[in-house]
Amino acid sequence: LSNKSTAPILEKGKSLGETVVSRFISAKGLSREQYDAECTATLLNAGVDYVLLVGYMRIVSKSFCEFWAGRCINVHPSLLP
Repeated sequence: LSNKSTAPILEKGKSLGETVVSRFISAKGLSREQYDAECTATLLNAGVDYVLLVGYMRIVSKSFCEFWAGRCINVHPSLLP
Protein backbone atom coordinates (compact mmCIF):
# COMPACT_ATOMS: atom_id res chain seq x y z
CA LEU A 1 0.00 0.00 0.00
CA SER A 2 1.10 3.53 -0.62
CA ASN A 3 -0.35 7.02 -0.37
CA LYS A 4 1.77 8.00 -3.39
CA SER A 5 0.44 6.81 -6.74
CA THR A 6 3.94 6.96 -8.27
CA ALA A 7 5.68 4.96 -5.54
CA PRO A 8 8.03 2.43 -7.21
CA ILE A 9 6.99 -0.28 -4.76
CA LEU A 10 3.52 -0.39 -6.32
CA GLU A 11 4.95 -1.46 -9.68
CA LYS A 12 7.29 -3.89 -7.95
CA GLY A 13 4.31 -5.44 -6.17
CA LYS A 14 2.32 -5.74 -9.39
CA SER A 15 5.25 -7.48 -11.06
CA LEU A 16 5.19 -10.21 -8.40
CA GLY A 17 1.81 -11.52 -9.53
CA GLU A 18 -1.55 -12.29 -8.02
CA THR A 19 -0.27 -13.29 -4.59
CA VAL A 20 0.80 -9.70 -3.88
CA VAL A 21 -1.69 -6.90 -3.32
CA SER A 22 -0.39 -3.59 -4.65
CA ARG A 23 -2.69 -0.64 -4.10
CA PHE A 24 -2.59 3.15 -4.02
CA ILE A 25 -4.85 4.66 -1.37
CA SER A 26 -5.24 8.41 -1.54
CA ALA A 27 -5.10 10.25 1.77
CA LYS A 28 -6.58 13.38 0.21
CA GLY A 29 -9.54 14.64 2.21
CA LEU A 30 -9.22 11.94 4.87
CA SER A 31 -8.22 12.34 8.47
CA ARG A 32 -5.33 10.22 9.73
CA GLU A 33 -7.85 7.92 11.44
CA GLN A 34 -9.93 7.55 8.27
CA TYR A 35 -6.89 6.84 6.10
CA ASP A 36 -5.52 4.27 8.53
CA ALA A 37 -8.95 2.59 8.76
CA GLU A 38 -9.00 2.32 4.94
CA CYS A 39 -5.50 0.82 4.99
CA THR A 40 -6.45 -1.66 7.71
CA ALA A 41 -9.57 -2.72 5.81
CA THR A 42 -7.51 -3.25 2.64
CA LEU A 43 -4.89 -5.25 4.52
CA LEU A 44 -7.50 -7.43 6.22
CA ASN A 45 -9.33 -8.06 2.94
CA ALA A 46 -6.01 -9.25 1.48
CA GLY A 47 -5.49 -11.65 4.39
CA VAL A 48 -2.47 -9.80 5.78
CA ASP A 49 -1.18 -10.98 9.16
CA TYR A 50 1.86 -8.72 9.55
CA VAL A 51 2.64 -5.18 8.39
CA LEU A 52 6.10 -3.87 7.50
CA LEU A 53 6.33 -0.11 7.15
CA VAL A 54 9.11 0.26 4.61
CA GLY A 55 9.80 3.83 3.52
CA TYR A 56 6.49 4.84 5.07
CA MET A 57 6.70 8.55 5.87
CA ARG A 58 3.31 9.08 7.54
CA ILE A 59 2.55 9.16 11.22
CA VAL A 60 0.18 6.30 11.94
CA SER A 61 -2.83 6.73 14.20
CA LYS A 62 -3.17 5.32 17.69
CA SER A 63 -5.97 3.02 16.51
CA PHE A 64 -3.75 1.61 13.73
CA CYS A 65 -0.96 0.96 16.24
CA GLU A 66 -3.35 -0.67 18.69
CA PHE A 67 -4.97 -2.89 16.05
CA TRP A 68 -1.66 -4.07 14.58
CA ALA A 69 0.19 -4.22 17.95
CA GLY A 70 2.75 -7.03 17.87
CA ARG A 71 2.23 -7.45 14.12
CA CYS A 72 3.68 -4.22 12.71
CA ILE A 73 7.32 -3.21 12.27
CA ASN A 74 8.64 0.12 11.02
CA VAL A 75 11.93 -0.65 9.25
CA HIS A 76 12.49 2.87 7.94
CA PRO A 77 14.61 5.24 10.05
CA SER A 78 12.50 8.34 9.55
CA LEU A 79 13.05 11.84 10.85
CA LEU A 80 9.56 11.95 12.32
CA PRO A 81 9.38 12.05 16.14
